[in-house]
Amino acid sequence: MKVKNKNMLKLEKVKIKEEFNIANIVLNKFLLDQDIFYLKLIERNLDKFETGEKEILSIKDDGYLLGYFTIQNCDFSTVKINGIYIFEDEASKEITKISMYELSNYLKSKNKNILFIQTNLDEDKALNFFDSNGYTLIGTNFNPIEEKENYVAYKNLNENNLDAKEVAGNIYNNFSQKNEAKVLRKRKK
Repeated sequence: MKVKNKNMLKLEKVKIKEEFNIANIVLNKFLLDQDIFYLKLIERNLDKFETGEKEILSIKDDGYLLGYFTIQNCDFSTVKINGIYIFEDEASKEITKISMYELSNYLKSKNKNILFIQTNLDEDKALNFFDSNGYTLIGTNFNPIEEKENYVAYKNLNENNLDAKEVAGNIYNNFSQKNEAKVLRKRKK
């Protein structure tokens, strides 16, 4: 599906009591096809979705459901993306990019200051993805459950004096800072 109008793509918080069962059924079917790890993560954290520490945001184009974000409110100003799930039939760089942009706007409106994301793409693809979506690669995080090294990046949402690497060290258990000189050399290639 091609997004008809950039302004038509909207994010909506899934209301736990009214919509969570529907969203969970859709996510479960999608995630069973994708990665059982995420399904189990959501099921183990249902109480955090109810309190608002974690949120599921639907991604819709003119009311048509394209996928979901799962995010975690780490504190009053910091959020991390736990997952972006664009349905296979809808997947495209355009939808991902616009969804990421809309997520930033949504979080800005909630007075959030910094947004983190991680991916287990290879370094070149991760750097390209982060750069094209306005994120800065700052380190890695080894996920013992997935047994994979993930690249961690951040995006400032509002003016702030937060040290992103320090904050990342507080929200990711196995965070290691990335050498900025190496990242800059990679970018120049």
